[in-house]
Amino acid sequence: MQTTKVDLATASQWAEVIGLVTILGAAFYSWIQIRELKKSRKSAATISLANLFQSKDWSPGLMMIFNQPDDL
Repeated sequence: MQTTKVDLATASQWAEVIGLVTILGAAFYSWIQIRELKKSRKSAATISLANLFQSKDWSPGLMMIFNQPDDL
């Protein structure tokens, strides 16, 4: 009966180690995913801004703002 307790104790210790490794692996994977998501969002924002600058309403509107008189 003594060997069963030792085997269960060893098994529980291994289960804790495996659980810790799993949690650390999930945290590392999540960190990578968040980093990639930030890159993707930055790229999408850049493309959106480039599309805004290329619209036909942007240049005339910008010229109207820059050509405002200074003495208002």
